[in-house]
Amino acid sequence: MPLPIGATMSRLPIHELADDLEKANRILRDKGSSLSDPIWTIAFLTLTSIVELRITVSGVYDVKKATIVF
Repeated sequence: MPLPIGATMSRLPIHELADDLEKANRILRDKGSSLSDPIWTIAFLTLTSIVELRITVSGVYDVKKATIVF
């Protein structure tokens, strides 16, 4: 799924984007994810509104403890 705008947004019409998101979720569930919406779960962890945890290139970072959790 192309995300050309800041690697987070698409120029696709909403109906095409919804189809692509469902396909991606289906692939992740077929690979073993037990989450109902794996893409949203992954995206949610990267939001700046989550004060305590961040996903970084080094792993999941605990902001308050200043350590990599895993």
